[in-house]
Amino acid sequence: MKVFIFILISIYSFSYSKAQLVKQWDNRFGGTQADLPFSNIIETKNGYLLSGWSYGDSSYDKSQNNWSSWPDFWIVKSDLYGNKIWDKRFGGYTAEILYASSMAKDGGYLLGGYS
Repeated sequence: MKVFIFILISIYSFSYSKAQLVKQWDNRFGGTQADLPFSNIIETKNGYLLSGWSYGDSSYDKSQNNWSSWPDFWIVKSDLYGNKIWDKRFGGYTAEILYASSMAKDGGYLLGGYS
């Protein structure tokens, strides 16, 4: 099984020019095929948006099959503790590769890549 692996680390102290890193949570998301995190993690007041692309089917944590045998955009929304709230894939008949994600002013998300 190949999966997204996300580890959230916060920096909370800059004393003596050394930042201490503290693991907040880690979790795995994915199906039976290659699922690749690629874009930045977007922090919201209620959790995180994790984004990348996936070749996988709807198995394990992934709720939708890919449109074809090519990769699709795949995003996962988690709560503040790394628990999956929802996931969504976007794709068509050929490859869709996600390279960037951002939060919009209205609270939605902008996804960028190619198809």
